Amino acid sequence: MLGSKPLAVADPQGRTPDRALDLDREQARAKLRANLFQIDSEPIKVGRYTILSRLGQGGMGVVYAAYDEDLDRKIAVKVVLPSHGSDTTRSRMRREAQAMARLSHPNIVTVHEVGEFGDQVFIAMEFVRGQSLDQWIDANPRPWAEVLEVYRQAGLGLDAAHQAGLVHRDFKPHNVMLGDDGSVKVLDFGLARDEGSVVPRPADAASNDRKALDGPLTKTGAIVGTPAYMSPEQHMGKATNARSDQFSFCVALFAGLHGHHPFEGETLPALVHSVCEGQLRPTDGSSRVPAWLDRVVRRGLSSDPLARFPSMEALLDALAEDPGARRRRRLTGLGTVALVFVGGFGVAQWAGVGSSEQACPPGEAQLRPAWDDERRQAITTAMREHPSARAEATWARVEPMLEGYAQTWVGAHDDSCRAHQAGTRSDLLYERGRACLDRSAEALRTTTEQLQAPDEAVLDKAVTAVAELPSIEHCRDPTVLLAELVPPEPAIASDVAEQRQRLSRAQTLENLGRLADSVTLANEVIEDAKGLEYAPLQAEALLQRGRARMWGGEGEAADADLGNAAWLAMKADHEVVAAEAAAKKVYARSELQGRPTEAAVELPWAEALIGNADDPVLRGLFLNNAAAVRARQGQGQAALELLQRALEVRRQALPPEHPDIALTLANLGRVQNEQGLVDEAVPTLQEAAQRLERALGPRHPQCALVATMLATALLEQ
Repeated sequence: MLGSKPLAVADPQGRTPDRALDLDREQARAKLRANLFQIDSEPIKVGRYTILSRLGQGGMGVVYAAYDEDLDRKIAVKVVLPSHGSDTTRSRMRREAQAMARLSHPNIVTVHEVGEFGDQVFIAMEFVRGQSLDQWIDANPRPWAEVLEVYRQAGLGLDAAHQAGLVHRDFKPHNVMLGDDGSVKVLDFGLARDEGSVVPRPADAASNDRKALDGPLTKTGAIVGTPAYMSPEQHMGKATNARSDQFSFCVALFAGLHGHHPFEGETLPALVHSVCEGQLRPTDGSSRVPAWLDRVVRRGLSSDPLARFPSMEALLDALAEDPGARRRRRLTGLGTVALVFVGGFGVAQWAGVGSSEQACPPGEAQLRPAWDDERRQAITTAMREHPSARAEATWARVEPMLEGYAQTWVGAHDDSCRAHQAGTRSDLLYERGRACLDRSAEALRTTTEQLQAPDEAVLDKAVTAVAELPSIEHCRDPTVLLAELVPPEPAIASDVAEQRQRLSRAQTLENLGRLADSVTLANEVIEDAKGLEYAPLQAEALLQRGRARMWGGEGEAADADLGNAAWLAMKADHEVVAAEAAAKKVYARSELQGRPTEAAVELPWAEALIGNADDPVLRGLFLNNAAAVRARQGQGQAALELLQRALEVRRQALPPEHPDIALTLANLGRVQNEQGLVDEAVPTLQEAAQRLERALGPRHPQCALVATMLATALLEQ
């Protein structure tokens, strides 16, 4: 809100300055007085807010962390720089506050108050603990899907502003905050003005604060905004609208996806020329960004505003339309009719669901005993009493991973139930999501059950097994849920769901090194699946048994199971299972049976299945395994190229500390050393060793193996 009178910064003696103060200097002076005279320093205040520390500085203002004593909360206060205290700047600051105060949206920072002290303006706003989007992008390589999701949320904030009739006019990654809690919030609406407005002449300005949002900032033709992200119409001083923000959004998204600006130009004049002429950089053939996504973003970068999407909402809809997901939703004949019927029935039932008075059962209760305080304490005791010296260190890494997974599961469960009862999630989506969560809970239960009595194999695999727990985000995502295969007939649906839960348990046992138990359980599912006559389940069970046999060193048996799983999955249009089975089959044939030439013959077939699945994790697996085949054939250069591609894919598709990234680095370093590229092998193996130690702990056997490889390379330097 607007203050009723100017607010002042008070010095320790209570004097009110008659000029703009530099808060940083004032804080420094207060500390100096306290140190010299051994007296408590009075806090520096802006209005009623106590300044705590400086957070950052922009072109016109400084942002401080502050404390609101009245409401007992931490906030952020933005203050105009003393050197920028002109009427124009104050008007711009008021404009920012008024624009943000008009908006209430989870993806927009909330404004609490705007006021003045002396000749300066301040804005008190929500404090977001986290980092700006540009810092997040620069910190680590990000998978394209993760980048897209964060920008999608920022886009929702922009769309909300547009719905309120406002244009941001300065959207860029630095003006988006990514909170530690995962929230994404757009800020810095200092250049915002009503949609469709032309920057008017100063003579047209309204003079009082109440009209500040509609008043002028610059004369006609002046450029306002950050040049690297500005639209052509902004560079030319023309009227701006929501499509101008769309352009800036797509510049930022393109750079986040590709790692470079979409337009040519090493200097600002050259860049402005390219933007205004629509001279986009050509598509890089090595890019891992899907072509469909690149096309959508490039449309938003059209130099002609009319060629862009008609609104941010339309752009966001297009960004959600992944053709790969649509391809996985292919249904035929009766299956299509059945799905439409079930989906339509779900929609028809929404009103009844929404009116239900039954409360959602708490997710924490539903997750027991897979994870609760009792299970946590039992594992803690088991690890503390374990004879292995690395048991407690392993638990120190695994416990927070399990806690985070459980919290995510509870959130997904509760959100899904509430959405279903409110009528915003159909019966079909709810049932599929619930089945997905049930499988995830079973995997978690199996993991924590095994950790209560861990042997050396479980300790070896614990971190990796938890990292490989089923994705809970898939249980939230309507696109993924609708991409599932034709569902089984209603008469066998519950039996199929039960068998899939058993397969989830079998996979978790495999991940924990309990290979014999995994094979036994997979055998039981294979037998039960025969009576159900549901081909996708049979393929999944064969894949599970083949996977466990492969890790157990049963080359021929694994080869047969994986081959049968691939063919059966292809017949059932189960593309993900077919792709994984084929990728693992070439490894089993080459590495376990010593038949790399035969495995090489199957590489094109496996690669085609990987392409159909459109899954970056599976692509990374295939590239790694194909490299193993080429290395065993003695084709070192081909193996190097495949491993470099595998590393790039895995860096984008997996979390930064995932062990598979480190293992791919180790494979790459080994092949580099074998090829005589010792100077390249040493830093590669050093990174692999560091990553593995962070992920698994210094005493893990795989760390010792990579350390040996590194020592060998160092001796050969």
